[in-house]
Amino acid sequence: MGQAIKNEDDPVDAHLESVLPGVYRWHTATHNAVQCLTTQVGDLKKDVCQGFSDIKKAHEDQREESDRRLAATFMEVATLLVKGGSASLQGLRTLKEREGSVNSEEEGAPNDNADPTSSYHTFYHLTPRHKLLADMWDEWFGFNRFNDGFGGVHGRDKKYKAKWRKHIDSQHHSRTKRCILGTQECAREHQMNEQEALAELQSMCEEEKNSVANLVQRFQHDGLLSKKSSRGKSKLIH
Repeated sequence: MGQAIKNEDDPVDAHLESVLPGVYRWHTATHNAVQCLTTQVGDLKKDVCQGFSDIKKAHEDQREESDRRLAATFMEVATLLVKGGSASLQGLRTLKEREGSVNSEEEGAPNDNADPTSSYHTFYHLTPRHKLLADMWDEWFGFNRFNDGFGGVHGRDKKYKAKWRKHIDSQHHSRTKRCILGTQECAREHQMNEQEALAELQSMCEEEKNSVANLVQRFQHDGLLSKKSSRGKSKLIH
């Protein structure tokens, strides 16, 4: 286009046919540059959104853990005060020292006084509805972010039986336990490990709207759980 204009005494005299190919090439190059820039901006937007999402999740996990520890501290203080007397108030210093030792130890290794009514257990509640079946599994056995040093629900049940969970809805506890059994049975029946079974069953969990009641019925329908388990039947949970 530039060459065509240079060959004319007056740029206005340049033939349109001589100019158009250059205009087309300029337009194509500009369009490609804009498309490339749009793609880069889109990728940057996705990366920024993902970064904020990761930061938010990490913050929520930290806040949840902080809330758990704070709740345990308040419950222990309340227990000491209810017992009454100046001796109980003196126990606050011991509580503070113990809380400090918990923070300095490895995560998931609190001081257990072998009392099933301790605030370490009475503040513990089962999550009503998990979005991920793997989270239900981790909460039951005390794995990953649910690790508090007691082995989750199963660890407490194994050590204290039902004494520690008088504050927990027994029906929800039973249904959650049956979901764990159904997952273990799925892994055994299909000869896969438990993590593979959790991934395999996740879509079913979503179909049943993450409800433990619905999941129990689905496990029963698929033959992974009996409708009425006999007392003498061996369990897969160890």
